[in-house]
Amino acid sequence: MAKAAKEDEEKAKTAQKQRVREVVDEANEEGFPKDAEETEAYFMSELAKGEGLAADSLKVYPQPRELISIYDKTVPKPILDLLAEMIAVDSSISISGSGLGSPGSMSAPNLD
Repeated sequence: MAKAAKEDEEKAKTAQKQRVREVVDEANEEGFPKDAEETEAYFMSELAKGEGLAADSLKVYPQPRELISIYDKTVPKPILDLLAEMIAVDSSISISGSGLGSPGSMSAPNLD
């Protein structure tokens, strides 16, 4: 039984390495900006995509407080601060820890 689990773990690692290689190759084929202005614009665009995904994840994650706790341990403070602002602005995000939009759920804090 332990041997099968170890084999499954190795297969998962191999698959993960292959996926990483594919993503890197795809990104390299698409190319990256060459000058400072293009690089900054590209970075800001990609950062905005990531921020949007983080906010969207709070809308669908079954335990938003738990997700915030995970972010707190893994995401740099400037990103957390921005996420807090997004929570404050988006009233559809409940941080009650239960289902979103449930009766009595706590709204996002007001950061104004």
